[in-house]
Amino acid sequence: MNKLDSVRKGAWRMLLVSRARISEKIDRELLAADVVCFDWYDVLLRLEEANGRLKMGDLANRVLTSRSGLTRLADRLEAAGLILREHCEQDRRVVFAVLTENGRKAREEAWQVYEPALIRHFGRYISEQDAAVIQNALARTLEEDRESM
Repeated sequence: MNKLDSVRKGAWRMLLVSRARISEKIDRELLAADVVCFDWYDVLLRLEEANGRLKMGDLANRVLTSRSGLTRLADRLEAAGLILREHCEQDRRVVFAVLTENGRKAREEAWQVYEPALIRHFGRYISEQDAAVIQNALARTLEEDRESM
């Protein structure tokens, strides 16, 4: 395929716009509930999924923010006591982000707001079959990334 057809262009545009709008709505609800914001939640979730510890570079590959944004985000998360940064004893250049117990609790509290917001702004609009199609299609776009790792 050398050119995008109008359907694929439209799908791309809708993906970008819906992701931005839905995440903004969820973020507003998280902030109104006085729990961690959308970006903080994402970092805490990725750490929790990795048994509480990831190299900063690996975390940067998994979160929805830029690498430079992650460094500033990690500074704020660490100042809030939600993560720690530890140097690797074998290689001092390697830094790990480590989820604290307060970070785990903050992520769990935020999920109480996040889940209903996700249902309200996304889940109620798509069927289980739609979700499977979307997930499979988007997973294929990431296959190239997995192959290069």
